Amino acid sequence: MSKRVLISFLGTGASEIVNGNIRPMRKYRTANYQIDGTLYKDYSFMSAALVKHYNIGKILMVGTVHSMWDTSSAIIKLLEDDIKQLKDIISLT
Repeated sequence: MSKRVLISFLGTGASEIVNGNIRPMRKYRTANYQIDGTLYKDYSFMSAALVKHYNIGKILMVGTVHSMWDTSSAIIKLLEDDIKQLKDIISLT
């Protein structure tokens, strides 16, 4: 069985206008995503919801030098928490 691969783009996050200039705030807002009737609440990254929903085996993240690469660790952390929770459930049965 082959693993699903998600190709995802990493951006700069929200921007704000300061003294007439657009400046990145360097953070993502949270949002709710609904996929096939399943609600994923308070996610900063749509790719994290897609990974959970579609059982993605590998993520290829694409971005620029201005992308928020430092926040990609949040996706990894979210997935690690899910994996730990799954292991806890499996070990109880």
